[in-house]
Amino acid sequence: MDTRHRASLASTRPMHRVFRVDEILLLVLNNLDYDTSSLASVARTCRLLHRPAIVVLWDSLYNIEPLIRLFPSDAWELTDSVPHANGGMPWTRTPRRLNLTRALTAPEDWYAFDKYAYLVRHITRIAHSGELKADVRMIRPLYGLDQITLETYQMLSFCRRGLLIPLLKTIDWSFQSSAHGSPTLCADMLPILHLLVGPELRHLRIGRLFLYASSKYAATPALKSILGAIQSTCPLLESITFDTIHGGSAELSRVLGPQLTRHHNLKSIRCPGVALAIHDVVKLSSLPSLASLQINLSFDGLVRSSLHASRSCHPAEPVTTFPSLRELDIQRCDAQSYLQFASIKLPVVEDFKLTLDMSTHRSCPRPLFAVIASQCNPETLSVVKLRDDRLDDDLITCPNFAVSASNLRHFLAFRHLRYLNIDTRTSCTEYDDEVLVEMATAWPKLEHLHVNAGVRKSGWRRSSSVATLLGLSAFAKRCPGLTHLGLLLDAHGPQTDEEHVVHGHLHTLRNLEVIHWGWSTVRGQLESVASMLSYLFPPDVQWRRGGDGYFHAEPEEVAEEEDSAEKWDKVMALYPVMYRVRQQERERARRLVASGDSSAI
Repeated sequence: MDTRHRASLASTRPMHRVFRVDEILLLVLNNLDYDTSSLASVARTCRLLHRPAIVVLWDSLYNIEPLIRLFPSDAWELTDSVPHANGGMPWTRTPRRLNLTRALTAPEDWYAFDKYAYLVRHITRIAHSGELKADVRMIRPLYGLDQITLETYQMLSFCRRGLLIPLLKTIDWSFQSSAHGSPTLCADMLPILHLLVGPELRHLRIGRLFLYASSKYAATPALKSILGAIQSTCPLLESITFDTIHGGSAELSRVLGPQLTRHHNLKSIRCPGVALAIHDVVKLSSLPSLASLQINLSFDGLVRSSLHASRSCHPAEPVTTFPSLRELDIQRCDAQSYLQFASIKLPVVEDFKLTLDMSTHRSCPRPLFAVIASQCNPETLSVVKLRDDRLDDDLITCPNFAVSASNLRHFLAFRHLRYLNIDTRTSCTEYDDEVLVEMATAWPKLEHLHVNAGVRKSGWRRSSSVATLLGLSAFAKRCPGLTHLGLLLDAHGPQTDEEHVVHGHLHTLRNLEVIHWGWSTVRGQLESVASMLSYLFPPDVQWRRGGDGYFHAEPEEVAEEEDSAEKWDKVMALYPVMYRVRQQERERARRLVASGDSSAI
């Protein structure tokens, strides 16, 4: 049989049955999600692969330019933009402006547009798998550099009264300052969302909306109109995100809270730049499915008086709770606002993040950690992140905001804690080995522990108690999954190997990636310090010292710091040597055990 005949038979041979299952093909092709060139090649391979390939290819767009370019060639044009006065960014090509040149009135004008618009599910700059998250971005395609003009959207609105993309699930409606340089244009662009908002919408993100919210061009009326339209046309909406740059106006905050409470199926609300009043946050607790909330808080005098009245006149009044909230991120608030919010219980919260302006510490009559512990459920909380939002560097001496052993013990009730990060850099910090042992015992699932290691040097108090290297052995014994450890301690190594044995040196933090010492001191026999560290840490651990660049030592502390830094350099130089010696000892012990002569170890 000649080669030509064999090739002819191969071309008529039926394709394997696995390629006839669309679900399997879609799983394979989804791995080429951002490789549009490869997806286009697959779509042109054969009729069997064409449909699954274009479904993936058109599933997610950066903007609607690919759809607009499906109109007849005489209906649109791309023109070069005027370069920025400052030269702009060094793009691979000059950004262009996309305009419609005529009205689209004939049915045949829309044939190709409608064919592929039914395949589009996501218009977003963020990866569309599940909920929108700002830390996962799409690869920006070249057409993402182009600017679709306001006149183009207005023409589309005039020519098509219905939805442009009927089955759209995700909208990322962002305003770029490079593309939309005036506040008037930002306000005018918002109503265009009516062209995209449909019954299948699940996720809505409006970015840079409030850049000019404090000016006379505020987009608040348009936003109110859009949210009203969403309420009536998008029953399946699950998440709303409002990204801001300079924050919203007071009017915007008053409008946004009541509007959000009307969307009863919401699972995620992210408004990091809009300060919501406490009474509006209380209303959000009525949303039965709300699982993720990211907000700023502002003090509410009305809530304060009403809470006081309820306690005095109606002591049996039910406590407000968020029944389904699992992730809470308060990005900015003062102590007084948080104390108001703390009256709301969080029975199922797993991830708690709080950024607090600690200059308002005088408004906190109780220890901050105690307030957090009373608000959250010890059976569910697993992540706690606390950060100071202060702009100055004055040291806080208030005991209620101190990172002390007595305050840290309020967190010991959270038995499922995996992540604790305390970064209040101007709070007085003081703890000892005893509380470290209690932490390790209480949190066996711990993966990340950072107890204010970046505090200003003068904020680390060592007058009555101080942690040492011996306190670390408890984590090696009880927290095998630990990957990050940030502590302040006075490192002085034990004098004999017998003391290592007493403190459980056979346990090693094998998964540890980062150790942050902050301003920790070292003294005594440096070889003993390096020897003990070789028992506890893996060889490739990263060492960090100092206050993360936020603060420097005071002039009177410079000499002490220079001496400590020199000693730590010697310890880190000795550490790999000691680790190799420890490895040789362990290998020798294994050989003796294997030979049955364990008594010689």
